[in-house]
Amino acid sequence: VVGKLHLPKRWNSSSVSSKPCRYRETPVEHVSLCVWSCIPTAVHVTDIHNALERVEQLKSWLASGNHKLDVVLISGDIANAPMDWNLTAEQEEQYQKDLQVVVDSFTSVKSRVYFIPGNHDVLPVFKVGEDSPPLVPSNPPFPCNMHMKRTTIAPNLHLLGLGGSVPGYQGGEMIWEGFPYRNYSEMDSDVHKLLDPVFFEDTSCLAANDAVILMTHVGPAESDTSYIREDPQKPIVSGNKELMKLIATEKMQRHCVLNIHGHSHFSPGQCVVGKTRILNPGPLQDGCYGLYTLRQRAGHSPSWEVASVCFHTLPSTS
Repeated sequence: VVGKLHLPKRWNSSSVSSKPCRYRETPVEHVSLCVWSCIPTAVHVTDIHNALERVEQLKSWLASGNHKLDVVLISGDIANAPMDWNLTAEQEEQYQKDLQVVVDSFTSVKSRVYFIPGNHDVLPVFKVGEDSPPLVPSNPPFPCNMHMKRTTIAPNLHLLGLGGSVPGYQGGEMIWEGFPYRNYSEMDSDVHKLLDPVFFEDTSCLAANDAVILMTHVGPAESDTSYIREDPQKPIVSGNKELMKLIATEKMQRHCVLNIHGHSHFSPGQCVVGKTRILNPGPLQDGCYGLYTLRQRAGHSPSWEVASVCFHTLPSTS
């Protein structure tokens, strides 16, 4: 981690009451007899949909507090493009500019900005760097597009990125399309292309005490964070089934401490799959975002764990 190390601040109602936001906190019990070091804090935003007023509102709120952020993580739907494979070059260029304005803006919060595209971002964003190796240097040019990439963000802590969405299903029937993945099998291919070399192949790049944050746009299917229950009698499955299957495996359980995602606007919150936390803060378009702190435990495997999760909602702009 670049910069001064710091301990995570314990939030309470008195320390937040003066701030213009509501919050929900899930503390993690303190584990004694451990040596803590290298504590990164991330702000996680998703589903911005080009809501620039929300971006500025969040930046202002973060600047007004004592938030010692290490990274900004943006998990897709940054622009608000239609899911269309046949946009003109001029249309694609405009939506790419919209995305670039947003991700560049967040570098004023923290220079280390990592993002992935969502289903409302355009095809060229998914193709950036597709001919380059999947391993991104630990200090790349920022903002950094992490679609189908992996990098190291702290000692023994790695970030993997996978953008895009699959179709949504209600009662077994498709009710909306995915983009750029037209079906599960198309996305499954990229899921394995990204995850297999890290977790499942004999040449895995992970050391025994390495931990992984997996940033995706869609969540794992059937997690509470990707089930849409706007109609409780007819839930919508909006996540990826293969992703859930792999997260549940022993090899991913050993290393993957977090899967952060977005896409499912009506399913914010968190759930736990074994030892892996699944986090969806809700759309920044509606003022939602997350603040997460991780801490490193000497002599443990993996050496990182989640120290705190705070979901915030900014006041209405209307």
